[in-house]
Amino acid sequence: MSHSRYIAWILPHGERDAPEIDDAFDSAKSLLGPDVLPVSAGRLRLVTNCPILPAAAGEDEIVLVGQVFSGLGDAGLTSLDAATCAALLKSAGASLARDYWGGYVAFVVRGDGSEVTVIRDPSASIPCYVHQQSRVTV
Repeated sequence: MSHSRYIAWILPHGERDAPEIDDAFDSAKSLLGPDVLPVSAGRLRLVTNCPILPAAAGEDEIVLVGQVFSGLGDAGLTSLDAATCAALLKSAGASLARDYWGGYVAFVVRGDGSEVTVIRDPSASIPCYVHQQSRVTV
């Protein structure tokens, strides 16, 4: 069984193109293996071998990395409906921790990409480390 792995880059506000990040993005895709899932949303670049749940809420985008389960059952979620996305955005992620469980890290990209929020599940079953280098958050 492989470990859950991901790496995400959040580009500085106002920047959507960064050739050096694109190079790192391509390198990470090859290092994580054939089952890698690349995501590019506004300022967010993400590569993972974990399941992902991408969702759009108007102009905002939400990407959940890992396994997310309903508070009432044990079937993993395969999508997020509009009401769930709206609640997550309105509560700044609190509804995710309140209504769901699992091992996840969520990335919320606001419409114009000016704000990217990272939400880790309360159990921290998927580690989330943050590093800033040359105005890029990794």
